[in-house]
Amino acid sequence: MPIDLASLASVREFADAVTWQLGDTRINVLVLNAGIHGSDAKQRSAEGYGLTFAVNHLAHYLLARLLLPHLADHGRLVITSSNMHDPPLKRIAPKTLDLQEWAHPTENGSG
Repeated sequence: MPIDLASLASVREFADAVTWQLGDTRINVLVLNAGIHGSDAKQRSAEGYGLTFAVNHLAHYLLARLLLPHLADHGRLVITSSNMHDPPLKRIAPKTLDLQEWAHPTENGSG
């Protein structure tokens, strides 16, 4: 089923479709493994958030929240991540953790 992680409306539609297709079946393992790196400060999600923040964080959070009620007893949620918080090459890491800048990046922002 298609999903556009740059659109929270698409995430909601995807979750609705999965829920409908599941019926009474429960999810044993939900793996969230997608992301982008280094989008331009001008790139925005459908809702106007910075594209990287929207795809890597907001979309995964929303999808998890929408599908968690359908997780089986003792089911597992696995979210993959990267080492960008502490990469081996410090020059590519964000200089500061400014959540407003991540959500609404500016041309000369903290990234």
